[in-house]
Amino acid sequence: MDTTAQNPSPAPAPAAALEQAQGVIETASGFAPSSLSPIFSFVLGALAMLVMVLGVQKAVRQRKARSKHPCIRCHGSGEEPKDKAGMVACDECDGTGQIEEEEEQSVECKHCGGEGEDPCHVCKGKGTLRDGTPCAACKGGGKTLTGKLDKKGEPLIADCEICRGEGEVSVTVKKKSPCKKCGGTGKLRAED
Repeated sequence: MDTTAQNPSPAPAPAAALEQAQGVIETASGFAPSSLSPIFSFVLGALAMLVMVLGVQKAVRQRKARSKHPCIRCHGSGEEPKDKAGMVACDECDGTGQIEEEEEQSVECKHCGGEGEDPCHVCKGKGTLRDGTPCAACKGGGKTLTGKLDKKGEPLIADCEICRGEGEVSVTVKKKSPCKKCGGTGKLRAED
């Protein structure tokens, strides 16, 4: 019965590993390092492996350079195009090609729906509660009451707490527009 098939072989000893490395070096380089010191042989092996890796990397780079789809910018030359040479980022737009501007606009107040009157906070401006009964806080009117009466004796409705009774609020809107200095390209010719 063969016992080597049942028991896996132990890891090679350092001397055996060195002999294996020497065999690889002899095979790859055609040079027999067996007459050299073990450290020197190891260094030669590492160098042989490095040369092989670099050779593969070079071949890959050359293959990529001969691609069917050349670079859009340099058309496969690897050089900066003449029409792009000497260009710098625009100092006005920081090379983005766009200027951000802020503009104030008036929009309808969403809290009061543009009416300028504060909706009741109890019934949410509906005038009735969930069960269908009239809201006691706004007396069914759907508006917040001040607790004061006007000249006719009617209850005063409070101004909207958001728009202060205007019905509109002012908002700042950020807009982007093309940079006028660079024409929206983000690049300028360098000054000589």
